[in-house]
Order: sequence, then structure tokens, then C-alpha cells
Amino acid sequence: MWVIDVLKVNLLYFYWACYNPMIELFMNINICKGGTHIIHDSLTCKGPAHIALIVITTILLIFAIAIAVLVSLLYRQSHPTPEDVLGDFENPMLSEEIMYRTVVFLVSPFEKDYYVLFILKYSFMGVFNVIMLYQYFKYIPYFDNIVSTLYGYFWAIHFWMIIVSIFTTIHELIGHYVMFLVGILPLYHVVKNMRSWIMDRILMKPPDKVSSELEAMKLCSAVNSLTTSKLSSEQEIRLIGIVNLHQKECKDSTCPLSDSKDLYDPSQEKFVGDGDTENLHKNQVFLKLFTKYYFDTAISNFSSTSGIRLTYAYFLFHEMKNIHAALNELSHAKRNKPNIMQNFEIYKFE
Repeated sequence: MWVIDVLKVNLLYFYWACYNPMIELFMNINICKGGTHIIHDSLTCKGPAHIALIVITTILLIFAIAIAVLVSLLYRQSHPTPEDVLGDFENPMLSEEIMYRTVVFLVSPFEKDYYVLFILKYSFMGVFNVIMLYQYFKYIPYFDNIVSTLYGYFWAIHFWMIIVSIFTTIHELIGHYVMFLVGILPLYHVVKNMRSWIMDRILMKPPDKVSSELEAMKLCSAVNSLTTSKLSSEQEIRLIGIVNLHQKECKDSTCPLSDSKDLYDPSQEKFVGDGDTENLHKNQVFLKLFTKYYFDTAISNFSSTSGIRLTYAYFLFHEMKNIHAALNELSHAKRNKPNIMQNFEIYKFE
């Protein structure tokens, strides 16, 4: 429904663009100077009108934080569809980010009056950014390569900004803007190359050798992205390499590479195949079955979890056009005790 789509867009706009200014607006009511409010000189601090405004803005602030937490918990698109640039792996980063932004902006109005708060705030920001960067390279959030790279890049920039701010404040240096700008371009290439290196290592793993559900989801989603998206020359070479490597190592009779001359296309409900084993990376039927094999292997290794089954259900529905199989995976996901985010995903999908 278009109403739901509009609501989703507005919630995301509030979450990303309006959350910090709204917290700052609500917190400004507490700041006084010379016995009056810093903006409204006619408003006497700690007077009845001021106390009433503090109570009202505190209630609104709690409401705003609750909405942001709700969005961070429930607005998940845990499925690898190329058209959804906000598709994300299940991870705690959005919820932790809300906590970070809330703490920083609640403290910010008072740090000028209390130097200890300034020290605590920047220490907290530095430690938290290190944790977020570690989790970024652990989870590699977002299916879309550009969105994922930019997300990690922004956290790296934020961390660099904190280091420059602390360094120039302690040593009373001038030119911190120059120092900040010098690090912007190299940071992007560092994040991009590290992310590519991690994803390449995952892609080169056989599907039966992955060690965790998260790694299996990243592997299946990366393969699906390569087989369903328009590829650059570099990505095409990578796909050829994966297919050729798997062709040499695959000994599983269920793998489409074991009999690539006779492939079954579920959308046409018939066997197809032109006998061309040299250009399998261009055969759409083979690529879908190849990706399905990765999912099937992951499901057999992690059958008691809900995350991989949800991702598989979306693949079956969007790519294989198999509604019944997708609903079957959803029913399995329900029985595996899904968490609140996964339950919401199941509700949306059904």
C-alpha cells in the first residue's frame, strides 16, 4: 500500500535527517545564562513556565527516542534484492548507533560548563567509533556495495574527526580543518579495499566450509548479487573465477555444475540447456540454480536458525518465482524461535 510506503520513507527521513536536530532542539530548553533562557530572555530559569516546558520537551524527547529505537529494530530488509539499496544483514549496529547519537547529543549542551563532560564525551566517542568500525568489518552491513562502503567510510571519517579534534585541542594547534581534509580521501580507499578484501575471502570459500550463519548469509548474498546484477568487468571476472573454482572442486551431485548441460528452469517448468559449459557465467538459468545451491548448502548447515531461512525465502520469491517454496521457508523460520526483528520481517513478507 502507498500509505505504508510513505510512512516508511518518513520514518527513515526522521531517523537519518531529523533525529539529531530534534534532540538538540528539545535539549536547548534546559540551557540558561544569567538567570534567563539563552534564546528567550523573557523566560526566567526554573520558573513555572520554564519547568512546564522542560516537562513537555522531556516527554517529546522520550517519544522521539522511542520512535528511533523502533525504526532501528524493525526497519530491516534482510533480503538480497538488488533494487533495495537499504537491504541489510541482521546486526546490532543501527540500535547501537541510536544509543551513541542519543548519549552524545544529550551531553553536548552541557559540555561547555563542565570540562569533565567534555573529556568523557570524546572518550566515549572514540571508544564507540573503534567498536563500530570493528563491527562494520565483522558484519559488512548493507547488501548494496556503494551504500555499504559509504556507511563504513562515514564511521571512519567520524573517528578521524575525533582524533583531529582531541589532538588539536590538547596541543592548541591551528589548522585542524586542513588535517581533517587530508585524511578524507585515503580513508575512503582504506575502507573500500578492506571491505573488498574481506568479501573476496568469503566469496572464495566453498559453501560447505563457512563457519557461521552470518558468514553463510554474506556468502549467499554476495553470490546472488553477482548473479542478478549488471556487472562491471571486474565483477564479471570475479564471477567467472568463482564458477571455475567451484567447477573444479564441486563433488556434490546436487550442484548444477555436476550436470550443467541439462538445467531445470522452474519459471518455465522445463529443462533447458544449450551445452555451452564455457560461458556458464552468462547463463541466467544456471546462475539462479548456482545461487540456490549456495543457499541450500547454507540451510543444511544452519537449519535451526531463522536469519538464513528468511534471506532464502526472499530469494525463492524474487528470483526463483517459487511462492510455495518461499512460504515453506517462512514456516521453518517461524518454528526456529525468531527474534523481534525476524518476526517483523516474517509479518511484512507474509
